Order: sequence, then C-alpha cells, then structure tokens
Amino acid sequence: GAFQDSTELYFLLELVPGGELLALLRNKGAFGTGSARFYAASVVSALQYLNSLSIVYRDIKMENIMMDGSGYAKMVDLGFAKVIQEHAFTFCGTPDYMPPEMIMCKPHGLPCDWWSVGVLIYEMMVGKPPFTASKTSAIFKNTLKYVETGKMNFPFLFNAFAKDLILKLLNPDPQTRL
Repeated sequence: GAFQDSTELYFLLELVPGGELLALLRNKGAFGTGSARFYAASVVSALQYLNSLSIVYRDIKMENIMMDGSGYAKMVDLGFAKVIQEHAFTFCGTPDYMPPEMIMCKPHGLPCDWWSVGVLIYEMMVGKPPFTASKTSAIFKNTLKYVETGKMNFPFLFNAFAKDLILKLLNPDPQTRL
C-alpha cells in the first residue's frame, strides 16, 4: 500500500524477515544443486509473470532477492523495471549481471533478464558471479571475452544439467537465449 501526508510519501511493503539471499549465500559459501534449483525456481516464476506483462526487470542480483518467513524467495526493488513494447535502451543494472547487449549499448528486451538468471544460478553454486572483477571495466571485459570465446570455468561441483542450463541462459545471442 501507499499513503502520504503533507510532506512525505510512504510505501508499505510486505515484511520479509528472512533477509537477503546474499546474506544466506555468504553464510554458506555456496548452495548445493537442490537449494540453487529451489531459489532459481522462485526467481524464474517471478520473471515469467513480469515478462508476461511485458515488464523487463533489469536488476536481478542476490541483494534483490529476499527470503520470507517460510524460506521462499521474493524479488524486491523494481527501480529499473520497465514496461517495454519491443526494446529498451537504458544502460542500467548491476555490472556482474549485465548482459552483453546492454554492455555494448545495444537495444535490449526481456532476454536480458534471463542472462542475469544464468549469472545468478552460477553465483549460487560457486559463491561468486562468473565474470566478477574488482573494477567495473574489468567485469565488462570479462563478460565480453566470454561472448567472444564462449569459454567459462565450471568448478567440478557442476553436474551436466546445471552447466547446460547456465550456458543456455548465458547465450550471447538474445534471440536464442533460453
């Protein structure tokens, strides 16, 4: 809900007492396949709903996934979300999760969220995003190097299904991205 007085606008939000998914990940170091699958399914469900309304979220990251009292994931902070007809052009989001089309300042659409889901699943299973670096420019360079070479390091803990899913989500071509 929302209300305002003569000087302020107030938003009332649902209580999510479980905190950020990022805090849970930091405490555990990495999630096993089952936990990553469970949290990813919540994100995928929310994205499917948003995408069905032609809304691109554009800021999927661990900090924007909160845990409710029952342990279910809830997506928060729709500050970069936008209803789009076909494409958007705004350069926005978190560098580790940005798809190559956005990094290269090309038009982007709903597929950019699915790239971010691939990064998110990788991070849940490894404990850090796949293209991470200390500087934003290096993150972008790492992402674009992956686009160019198609090479990514997968630790031994990845089973073939998880690896296949991530590679299909991290498809550089937005038109054929899972």
